[in-house]
Amino acid sequence: MEISGMAFFKGAKMVGVTKPIEIAGYLVIKGISPAGYRGIIHIGDDSQVVTIHATNRESEIKVDIKNGMPHFTITATTEINIEEKNSDTIPVDNSKILEEIARENERSITELLIGLIQKTQKKESDIFGFGELVRAKEPSYWKSHVKSAEQWGEIYKSVTFDYRVTSKVRRIGMKAE
Repeated sequence: MEISGMAFFKGAKMVGVTKPIEIAGYLVIKGISPAGYRGIIHIGDDSQVVTIHATNRESEIKVDIKNGMPHFTITATTEINIEEKNSDTIPVDNSKILEEIARENERSITELLIGLIQKTQKKESDIFGFGELVRAKEPSYWKSHVKSAEQWGEIYKSVTFDYRVTSKVRRIGMKAE
């Protein structure tokens, strides 16, 4: 089965569609498991690749008010399995290679999250529920600055984020030879 994207809305109007891989970014931010997405990680000189499968996701989102605006910190952890490699020269039983795979996955996920959030900010479509977090955790800010879901859409365009993504290689799904 192939999913071509996920629609996102501003009120009742559809304002955009994600790319299929951006759905994985949504799932990371929301901490939804089981994971289910597969990806390719380039290692070394980029001619070597491994196929990974995300098996678990966890996330925590915190909000602070900085310079009069909400600022979110997204802390996400993904667990991955290595399923395939394109070369016998990739020693997947080597801890340094496994660390490189994890770091490259972290970089890739962070890039994906930044792009997806920016896409939804441009359309004023908070598909993640960041506004609800502001309303719950910073009620005085919400009452004095936001006041409504419509106003949140305008503020959402300008909020800032920090990303702390960790990836752990849990299992190697082929012989390490």
